[in-house]
Amino acid sequence: MKVRLLFFASLKDIVGSRDLRLDLPANSTVGDLLTELEKSYPQMKAYRPVILTAVNEEYVDKSASISEGDEIAIFPPVSGGAR
Repeated sequence: MKVRLLFFASLKDIVGSRDLRLDLPANSTVGDLLTELEKSYPQMKAYRPVILTAVNEEYVDKSASISEGDEIAIFPPVSGGAR
């Protein structure tokens, strides 16, 4: 199945692009997707424990299922803000 990936902040720098298209096996989860990405971008492994993901603009955990045509946003936690 084909999905669209969106990367933000330092993850965008690691991948070298804001978005990618990826073909995954049917019944894949977000965790499966991250494992697949780590094969091509080993630096992403350091972010695995804290990475945030959203499928079709809804926050999900790594056990969430992915479907054909989904848009998955992947980004590190954001800190900072007004004091």
